Amino acid sequence: MSVYIKVQRRGREDRLLVLRQLHCTIGQDDDGLIVTSNASIPWFSIFASGVEYYLQSHQDDLVQLSDRDRTYSVTPLPKTLHLSVADYQLTIVTTEAESSLLAASSLPTESMEKSTLIPRTLLSVKVAHTEQTFPLFLGATGSLGQGDTDTLQLPFQGVLNSHLVFEQREDGAYFWSEVGSFQFNGKEYSSKPICIREGIIQLSPSAIEVEIICN
Repeated sequence: MSVYIKVQRRGREDRLLVLRQLHCTIGQDDDGLIVTSNASIPWFSIFASGVEYYLQSHQDDLVQLSDRDRTYSVTPLPKTLHLSVADYQLTIVTTEAESSLLAASSLPTESMEKSTLIPRTLLSVKVAHTEQTFPLFLGATGSLGQGDTDTLQLPFQGVLNSHLVFEQREDGAYFWSEVGSFQFNGKEYSSKPICIREGIIQLSPSAIEVEIICN
């Protein structure tokens, strides 16, 4: 599986960047050119976790995810994602059909430098015999709920959009709610972040139990 980035910039020739099961950071150098190493202004990183790819934003004021109304610092990559960064227009495509895509493209093609990255912490969320996982890098944020833009989907009655928000900090993963409340270890919480490494969270008022494991 590969990731392709079509780079468009007014007055410049279009380019096609190719990523293959890697982690790399894309940004601008001092001359305003796109680089994949030693960027003076890092824009975002793309990394692989299992069979999924994720985009981690480093400059929220520079990166605009035009396909989503609300984003967090780490976003699962859909099949196609359009970004507007500085004066660049980027189209990111994830595909397994590498040969057909390259054959159909007449753009200059560049392979990005490869490296691997294993998430330090993996968030596992279990609800009603289903399990979802999400890699937690330092500064990564996301949400659990039944909204279209929620990082982990909980399509259950009584669960709110972005019912539970999480953030990976230096000392662990913190959870809180901006729109509702939840119970953990017999206490009720809402907007005050608490660090949870493992346990059962009960979302209110749905009474849905969510098992959280961060390891």
